[in-house]
Amino acid sequence: MDRSFQSLRDKSLQGPSAWPSTAKRNTFVMRNRTPTGGSSRMSVSGRSSQSVQVITRTRNHDVKSFGMPLPVLVTEALTYADRSTAVSAHISPDGWAWLVCGRRLLIWQYKQTPAMAQQRRPPSTQCRELTLPASELAHRADLVWVYTREDSPVPSCIAVSPEGTVRFWPSIAHEGTSVENSTDLQGQECDSLTSIASLGCILATTTSTVVHLQPEVSNGRHCVTSTTMKPPQSLLGGIGRRMSSLIFGSLPTAGAAEAKLVRVASVENSRGSSEQEFIVYVLTEHTLQKWSVTPFDLERLIFECDVGRRVREAFQEKVWDSQGGNPDDQESWVLDMQPTKDGVAILAASVHPQVSQNMQFAIATLNTDLAIPPTRLKSFSPLKNDVVSLKPEQDISQYQLLIAGHSALVYSQRNILVFPFPVPNGLEDPDVIEFRNEGDKILGGSVCANVPVFFSKSHGLVSISPLDYSPHDLSSQNDSVNYGPDVSISECGDMSVLEQDLEELVTHQNLDARMKAAFLFHVSKNQDQCEALVKELFPRAEVPLSDVDAPLDIAAVKVSQDLIDDIPARDPRWVDMKTSSISLSSSTSLHILRQLEQKQHALDLFFQFLIDLKLWERFSAVVSLGVVMATTHVLAEQAEKLVAAIAFHQLQSEHATLTETAIRLALELERERPTGKLNAKDLFFRKVSGIQRALQVLVKWSEDQIHSECSPSEVARQLAEVNDIVLEVIVQVIQYRQQKAEIFQPNPRMETTLCEYLPWTASVGAGGLREPLLKQQSLTLKFGARSTGDPKLKAKLYDQVFKMIDIILNGKLCHLESVRGSNKETVLFEQYQKARSSLIAPLVEDREYERAVMLAEKYFDFQTLVQICDLTNNRERLDVYIEKFKDQDFSQFLFNWYIQEQKPGRLLETFRAGSGLSAAAENSAQQAALARFLGDHPSLSWLQHVFLKDFQRAADTLTNLAEQETELLRRKKSMLSLAKLALLASGGAERHDQRALLDAELDLVAHQEDLPESVLIAYGYDIDALNVLPPAELIQLLICSENQSANEFTFKKALDLLEYEENQKADLKHKIWCQAILRDDWVEADSDIPLNVVQKTVFYKLVALIEFMDFTGQSLKELVPPKERLLDAPELAKLADHKSFEFLMSVAYEYFKEVLSK
Repeated sequence: MDRSFQSLRDKSLQGPSAWPSTAKRNTFVMRNRTPTGGSSRMSVSGRSSQSVQVITRTRNHDVKSFGMPLPVLVTEALTYADRSTAVSAHISPDGWAWLVCGRRLLIWQYKQTPAMAQQRRPPSTQCRELTLPASELAHRADLVWVYTREDSPVPSCIAVSPEGTVRFWPSIAHEGTSVENSTDLQGQECDSLTSIASLGCILATTTSTVVHLQPEVSNGRHCVTSTTMKPPQSLLGGIGRRMSSLIFGSLPTAGAAEAKLVRVASVENSRGSSEQEFIVYVLTEHTLQKWSVTPFDLERLIFECDVGRRVREAFQEKVWDSQGGNPDDQESWVLDMQPTKDGVAILAASVHPQVSQNMQFAIATLNTDLAIPPTRLKSFSPLKNDVVSLKPEQDISQYQLLIAGHSALVYSQRNILVFPFPVPNGLEDPDVIEFRNEGDKILGGSVCANVPVFFSKSHGLVSISPLDYSPHDLSSQNDSVNYGPDVSISECGDMSVLEQDLEELVTHQNLDARMKAAFLFHVSKNQDQCEALVKELFPRAEVPLSDVDAPLDIAAVKVSQDLIDDIPARDPRWVDMKTSSISLSSSTSLHILRQLEQKQHALDLFFQFLIDLKLWERFSAVVSLGVVMATTHVLAEQAEKLVAAIAFHQLQSEHATLTETAIRLALELERERPTGKLNAKDLFFRKVSGIQRALQVLVKWSEDQIHSECSPSEVARQLAEVNDIVLEVIVQVIQYRQQKAEIFQPNPRMETTLCEYLPWTASVGAGGLREPLLKQQSLTLKFGARSTGDPKLKAKLYDQVFKMIDIILNGKLCHLESVRGSNKETVLFEQYQKARSSLIAPLVEDREYERAVMLAEKYFDFQTLVQICDLTNNRERLDVYIEKFKDQDFSQFLFNWYIQEQKPGRLLETFRAGSGLSAAAENSAQQAALARFLGDHPSLSWLQHVFLKDFQRAADTLTNLAEQETELLRRKKSMLSLAKLALLASGGAERHDQRALLDAELDLVAHQEDLPESVLIAYGYDIDALNVLPPAELIQLLICSENQSANEFTFKKALDLLEYEENQKADLKHKIWCQAILRDDWVEADSDIPLNVVQKTVFYKLVALIEFMDFTGQSLKELVPPKERLLDAPELAKLADHKSFEFLMSVAYEYFKEVLSK
């Protein structure tokens, strides 16, 4: 996170909020009752969400959400994946999961690992994305493995393409750091990767070839070695295979057709020697192999046995013989395998079309403990199945097996069958869980800590867990009691209090019913009995307030909801709705508004009862709307919904048609219909807890109107009316929330990280209003404010858009504040920033600057504030913000914004000291802040130094920039020239060293500029954007053979450049002289007049040039190498073989000696 945003992030959490709250997540429980006898069959429908703890319940099992919520990247990938894109998932038992979508690999942590638990480190909330190798076939999650090394908390990853390309990431945090190699599989398609912990992975192909992959570090570099695991060919090596042939019959030989792979499984061998050993089972359609894998690449085949034929015979004996099935007509398959305590369990299937259309499943077990192949199946147990039938072209291989505790789970993409394990002798009905949602399917399954976990495309990670009570308990529970015809009532204010049968209510089995009795005692001033009953129900225990869904909290929330959803006691039209002889009513009036007010008064009495009996101070947290919330906040929501219901009822006179439409649509949504003399309003306002339905259906109605035949102006008016209703209701709720904030404050003694606070007005799903508000805001903007030509209506619609954005952001901010210090804070803050920007930006686009500014100031959207000031050229307002938000480092944000928007000149102009363009330009503190900022941006800081007439610092900065410049030659030349000018302007006569350095660097630039374009083009340089060349490279280009125009002056330049080179000076000097000699033909030259021949060579001319330019004679002696070194030079080896070359060189050196002697 950028530094300029860090302070903003911390401070923005101090913005407006209804309630500060503590935070921790949990889930909401949905219970579905099923018959107590026969097969239990439950569908996982779309009405559940990932945040729901119990998604559905069968006769014996719960389907619950599992682990951390899915990352946003994963949900987006699942949502937006094309139908043609292959999507698969894998769940690792050690806490990591990954999703493969095309070539995208998404990895995240769904639960805390044991090592993290010991170190008290929370699970990571970050999702990593990697790119899989290119492949013409679809990637699968089974060809990926993520594991954590002991020396690193960040896991590594191995991925294999179906063609066999292996890509290894030592750390998933660094996508660009990976190694890749290919396995020689001779065209076989890869099927799966199976972990063997620190020993690597087992790669298996669809045709049962198995390869041991081992990540290693060799010579300081990561690599992956691969070893094909082959059965031994020696005389003794095949004893296991021959023994199996004697028992089960002949096995497929090496020359037989390749066997189709079914499953590879591995278990660590904890017996025997101390050396680490893994047992790897390879199941094909015919055979089972048992391998031993130990360190140092030792793979050994222990035995191989036939299972396919034995399974087929077992099906015929145990299933089809008794039904008269002909053995020749049955088909059988080996589908899957899972390790067990003493061997393996194999899932098999068989069909006999002449007997039954249902698929017959069975689980066969083999004892594989010994080093010799098993002589028979240990057990063979057919499974009862009334769900899966035989269909043409059905992919039978999709059915897989999991063994978890005492359960065996057979699953496909659409359903899960749960059987007891070991399977009893009698055929027992399975629990059946079906995933029927459109687009939903199971993408993967695994066993984590002995709990079966599945990846549902719609629900994310879900677990299947057995119920901890009898299925009969659910059907016998009576969670609510109602009036009977023989009840007498006496009122205490607006509260209806039972006098008859109160004793029966006291002795009721439900805790919430008995809490109601205590409440009635309190209302009737019978304090002794009230206190006695409360003490019995909720004995005080001096323990930290950390329980979620404690009995006290659950009972209080249940009684509160019963109060607001209660049936009017004195309205005879509700007699048919009363199902029990005992009840408590919170309203007695026959008028709806009065009923709501009485419920409100009754709820106040209930809250006072909780406070007086000191139960309020003992509240902890409950699960609501998918998160763990403080119980007081949940009780507040019950009161808020009463406020919403009263506000909605009061709007009926002004918006009669729309409110009636909302009531009708809400009841249709719940499939409720008036009966008897009850009307739609009676039903709707009775169930106050569902008041949000009215606002949700109004938004849906608005959307329908947009797609109707109504004119744009009519649609705009309808949107405005809907907004009037929605906003009035929510504003009333928020005002009540703010007024009562202190009352509903969570207990300060509660653990600070326990709860979150997500108001129902900001929640998603059926119980919340976030999605309807976002939708309505978008519709109002696009089809209302932007479509109407009526100025008054346009202004009203923009005001409504402004209010809706305010409500949405306030809800998000409340949630964000409640998770401060938790793992979710960073993710939620990023979501909040994204939502804030996307909601306010349209107002800026529409030039609704004042409304955008009010929102941006309230929610610390500095991006919008700066953007509007820049668009309107309002520097005065910018000065106000710099001062107003100085604690949030607004100035640092502003500096960064100018840089990101590529407006550095505007930054320096605005803040230039003495410019008078802004108050910040005259503020010493802001000047110091700018100086600190520019310290990290030296390419701009020299300009500020020039503005401040600090030419010496400008020269120093430009000199440093020029030394670091390697990208563009012309930029370096400009920096050097400007540095020299700044140095001269500074009057620093004593800075001779710096001036000499600048002159030398400019000389070096000049040498590079003199390079012929033909040479640069020949070597592939971009002459229009030439980069800075080092001296050694410059020398090479000057003397290269491609520089056909090179002469003695060119080689003299090359020798001069040796001053800039330290490391290769001797070698380069030697190379320069060799290249100078090679410029001429020494072999075919006429040696009759040798001195004339020598004087025409570049070599001689170069020596003469050096002698001419040297008045001391020292340079010639230092620069010209000895004759013997040149004659022995490898570069001149071809010339050295010719006597004429040696003769001419001797003539040259003799002449040089004579010249030097003079």
